[in-house]
Amino acid sequence: MKPEGKIKGHNGIVYVTSSGKYKHKLFKSYRIQTTYRPKKRIETEFITLCKNGVLIIKIAYRWNGLTFFPEIKSMIRASLIHDALYELMKERLLDYKTDRNTADNLFREESVKDRTWRIVTEPVYIVLRTMGAGFAKPRQSAIRRVNA
Repeated sequence: MKPEGKIKGHNGIVYVTSSGKYKHKLFKSYRIQTTYRPKKRIETEFITLCKNGVLIIKIAYRWNGLTFFPEIKSMIRASLIHDALYELMKERLLDYKTDRNTADNLFREESVKDRTWRIVTEPVYIVLRTMGAGFAKPRQSAIRRVNA
């Protein structure tokens, strides 16, 4: 994969800043242990969630980073994880109503691990909880596919 911009690395992820709808593009696959335990392996083109809770985000995955906030370097990894989980909810591969809270809490925990000050993390978390639902709701195409 040829990078579109300068390759950046922070807290275990390697990515490039890209133009267009999504701000970032993963330059190296990333994995993290989560508390999710799906009954069967979930796999999309760029995201895998294993039965043991390991989340794998594959090379070339694009995500938009923080919404409603300026880019905060110490929150980029957390935003990667969070956006991937929300994408699984949009596709009805995770349950939006029961799994969204876990994704939002994981965002907060990983931001703090990456040394984001709590005075910054908490307002972002509050916005996720109050305004993030629309970003995780299943797409109409996913609803039709599941009900077909």
